[in-house]
Amino acid sequence: MKCRAIALCAGLLLLGLMPGSALAKATVDQQNVVYNAGFGGAQTLAQTFTVGRTGTMTQVDLYISESPAKAVTVHIQAVPVTYPFGNDLASGSSASVNAEGWYSFSLFPAMSVTTGQKYAIVFNLGATGDVYGSTSADEYAGGQALLEDPSWSAFAGTIDFDFKTYVEAPAPTPAPTPTPPTPTFAPGATATPSAKASIGSTDSTASVVPSATDTSGPTPSPAATEPAASLVQATSATPSPQPDSGSGSSAGSSGSTLPIVLAGIVALGLVLGGVSFVLVRRRRQAIG
Repeated sequence: MKCRAIALCAGLLLLGLMPGSALAKATVDQQNVVYNAGFGGAQTLAQTFTVGRTGTMTQVDLYISESPAKAVTVHIQAVPVTYPFGNDLASGSSASVNAEGWYSFSLFPAMSVTTGQKYAIVFNLGATGDVYGSTSADEYAGGQALLEDPSWSAFAGTIDFDFKTYVEAPAPTPAPTPTPPTPTFAPGATATPSAKASIGSTDSTASVVPSATDTSGPTPSPAATEPAASLVQATSATPSPQPDSGSGSSAGSSGSTLPIVLAGIVALGLVLGGVSFVLVRRRRQAIG
């Protein structure tokens, strides 16, 4: 009892480790289940069919009988036009076919099939075996019953053998795992000079944009404006002497006439120097 429990646990564990596609269940894709007659004899037979669903074909069923019981093997072959052609693509066996009924054949290898492809289930029964089918007009429109003797031909008019094919739909493709976006850091703000900032402004982002120069009038020369600026600065920097209360108006008068006297002396010296220079030059010219 203990050994059976261990074996059961091991089997369940192995089943759990199998991939999802192996655990998926195949379902019936094509079939004909209408039967009203049996056909026997030791001969090679086939039923063609057209795939209705893309996926993996893992199994086919036939409604047959054998007496006495025997093993039966089926083969899957391609049907390029009407009849089977080429090597076996897959095969499966049922160990003991006996009384009339449905028998399953697991295919090896499982076949990848595509909607619209055409194949044939090829099998051979013994002298006392029977296959069952429909004698009404073309019950299964996607194929027909065939007989090989020695080449392939229609079995009898529009007869179809009873069969089922099982196709496992492809496993859904897993959705891709979303990747979180990588954050992008924007560079720090850069101070942009303001075009309207005035001189002396304390705004760190402002800069002076030169204004348009008026060319309609003459541009003052720096030499003309510099003395005026110096004079203004000297005047504003040097305090005016305060008149003494005891000296009266005479002190103010002498302070204001002194520069004029000095200027006259300098001018007179320049004039006399010029006259002397002219006289000396003329005397030299006369001597020469």
